[in-house]
Amino acid sequence: MRGTSLVGLAVIVGGAAGAHAEPQASPESISKADAVFAEAQKLRDAGDNDAACAKFADALALNKNAVGAILNVGLCAEQAGKVASAARLFAAARGIAIEYSLAPVRAAAEEHLALDEPLVGHLAIAFDGTPLDGARLLIDGELVPLASAGDVFVDPGTRKVTVTAPGRVPFEASVAIAKAEHKAIAVPELKRPITVKHTRATVAKVLVGGGGGLVLGGLVLGYIAHLHDDDAIQKSCYHRQTDNALICDANGQSAIHSAQLLGNVGTVTGAVGLGMAATGVVLWFTRPADPERLAIVPTLSPQQAGLAAIGRF
Repeated sequence: MRGTSLVGLAVIVGGAAGAHAEPQASPESISKADAVFAEAQKLRDAGDNDAACAKFADALALNKNAVGAILNVGLCAEQAGKVASAARLFAAARGIAIEYSLAPVRAAAEEHLALDEPLVGHLAIAFDGTPLDGARLLIDGELVPLASAGDVFVDPGTRKVTVTAPGRVPFEASVAIAKAEHKAIAVPELKRPITVKHTRATVAKVLVGGGGGLVLGGLVLGYIAHLHDDDAIQKSCYHRQTDNALICDANGQSAIHSAQLLGNVGTVTGAVGLGMAATGVVLWFTRPADPERLAIVPTLSPQQAGLAAIGRF
C-alpha cells in the first residue's frame, strides 16, 4: 500500500546505519550520519518535512550505505514528484536488502518501486556516430554513463542535456518531459572550436600601417592642392604693379578656393594618420607577453544555431 511514511521507513531500518553496498564510511562519518538522521526524525515528528528531508539527505551524504537514509531520501523525492530519483534510491535499497536478507527493507522498497517506476520519464540520447574518447554525458549536471544513454530515467520537468568532449564545442539542449513520457534527442558530432588569434600586437601593426597610409595620402593631397593652386595663379591671376597684390578673375578665385579645400583635407588626413600610427606604436610597446585569444565557436541546440565569441581583448 502507498501509506508507508517517513516514520514507517525509519522504524523498519532503525536508524541511519545500513549494509555495505558502497565503500565503508569511516567510523566518524557513520557517527555523524546517525546524529544527523536523529535530527531528521525529530524534524519529521514536529511536522517539518522539508527540513527533515534536507537532513536525511545530509545523513546519506555522510554514509552512502545508510539504508534508512536511502529509503527516507527516496520517499522525499517521491513526494516532490521526482519519481525517477525516487526509483533509483528505492532500487538501491532493494539491492542492499536482497544482498543482506533485509526482508522489511526489501518490502518497503518494492512497494514504492511498483508505484514510481510506471511514472518515470525515459530519455533516449542518440549520438551521431561513436562518441569521442573522453566524451561525457550530463543531465542536469549529473554524470550519466554513456552505456545508459539509450534509456535514461529522468524526473518530469525540463531537463538540461550536456555532452562534452576534450577539445570540442559542448552540445547543450533543454528537453521538457512529462511523467511516463518517452522522448529522444539526437546529439550531432561535436565540432572543434575555431580559434582566431586576436592580439594587441596585430592591432598595433594595423594601426601603424593604416596610419602610415593616411599620412602618405595626406601628403599626396597636399601636393596636388599645391599644383592646382599654382596652375590657377598662372592662368587666371596677375600681380598688381602698385602694391604687388594678387588679382584673380572669378575662375581663378574658384580654382584657388578648391585647391585650399583640397589642401585642408590633406592636412586632416595626415593628422589622423599620425594619430593612428602613434596609437599603434603605443600598443606595440605595451603589448602583453602572452597573446590573448578570441575563440569563435559554433553553438547548436534544438532551439537555435549561431556563433559565440569566447575570450577578451
